[in-house]
Amino acid sequence: MCAENQNTILRAIGPDACLTIEVLEAATGLSRKAISQACTKLVYRGFVDRVEAGCFQLTNEGQIVVENNAVLNSAPIRPFGKKRKHGKSMRIRIWRAVRLKQKFTISDIVILASKNEKAPRDGVQRYLRLLFQSGYLRYLKSDNRTRRYVLIRDTGPEAPMIQRDKKAVYDPNTKETYPCLQR
Repeated sequence: MCAENQNTILRAIGPDACLTIEVLEAATGLSRKAISQACTKLVYRGFVDRVEAGCFQLTNEGQIVVENNAVLNSAPIRPFGKKRKHGKSMRIRIWRAVRLKQKFTISDIVILASKNEKAPRDGVQRYLRLLFQSGYLRYLKSDNRTRRYVLIRDTGPEAPMIQRDKKAVYDPNTKETYPCLQR
């Protein structure tokens, strides 16, 4: 829908005019909000210039699009870049807590990493079990019944990612994959 609005506005502006949102509203029948959103995207794409507040004019690139009767689509403007990092995920909070503590119990990590999860202990246990099976953690000898862990493979700030289908852990810091061995 927004690409249709962009195409409609491109055709309405014309080569030499500087049209306001009010004039575009009358010429296209689109709402002010739709015009504003479409013009913002057209400015971002380099097809329209904002001469002054609320007044838009075609750029040379925009004129070429209109002259060639090209149709804009809503595909990404540029290629996808690096993967986004989800700094607030439970897995990343667990990894940060493990790196901070170095020696810890599951309860230590639950306290440091949980926010509003329904069952944070289950998530922490699952992730720590997989880190243990892939060689990141080792058990410490303990006198009491509480199991303590120690971090033995601190590869960097990026949290190792679980690959359930391969039963492995991918480490974005070293770009290596470690198998999860039953221990």
